Amino acid sequence: MSSQNGKNNDLENAINRLKRGLISNHDPTQAMAYKAIYESGVKSIPLLLRELKLLDLEKYNSSNTILAAGFLTILHDLDENLSEQFVNNSVTPKTDPVIKRSFDSILRFKRTNFTETEHRGVLILEDKTLDPRNHATDFVLKWLEVIPDEDLKGVPRIYIIPLKPQYDFAGQYLPYIGVINLVWFKYVEKLKFLNFIDHFFIQKTLYHEIGHHFHKHKEGGQVPSQEEEADRYAYQKLRIARSKVSWFLRMVAKIFRRMKTHTAKQTPT
Repeated sequence: MSSQNGKNNDLENAINRLKRGLISNHDPTQAMAYKAIYESGVKSIPLLLRELKLLDLEKYNSSNTILAAGFLTILHDLDENLSEQFVNNSVTPKTDPVIKRSFDSILRFKRTNFTETEHRGVLILEDKTLDPRNHATDFVLKWLEVIPDEDLKGVPRIYIIPLKPQYDFAGQYLPYIGVINLVWFKYVEKLKFLNFIDHFFIQKTLYHEIGHHFHKHKEGGQVPSQEEEADRYAYQKLRIARSKVSWFLRMVAKIFRRMKTHTAKQTPT
């Protein structure tokens, strides 16, 4: 009996340690707590569900959001079906949108639906329904060559997912869990040069989302100034990765600005 009580106390301590690690954003504390909880297996599930049910999912604040994402992530790693059941029963139209997007991203991960490639500590997951002619993972690996290790620290997963009609985004950065969702366009057979154009915009989107992570943005793309900051990061990386294309686009933009200025001067007041 005392042995069982000791194990329960160890698990409670791990739950509390995970809370501290998540709120303080201290990776070693999170990692140690995650390991203890995950290794306890199904015994951890009631405690994880308890903690999730204690959270107000309609309320936005950083601690609430990061705890919800953290606890659901471990629950999903232990039992994908049970995590889906919790979300289906708990998420309502009033649920905070940042929490909802985090939950959606966590549930999207099913190992059987993705190919997996590990790169510098980041798990790149490509949806198996993507046309293999896209070579999506290969392109992402190439594009990440210009990203320093420090900029990727804390990004656990990059999902490469096919474009769907209901998506109103080309990419997503999910604050607090650091996950990036990258939408890939449909492969064009007849006009193959369009694939090159698509790749340019997908690459820019990837760098934009990494920019959100690098600058530690927490609002999930809801603040214009943060969008501009992420864009500046993206264009900086594009100038390195695609120097010729970036130079051409800058020249085109400069010409249009001059034309606009000239037209404005010619317009009578």
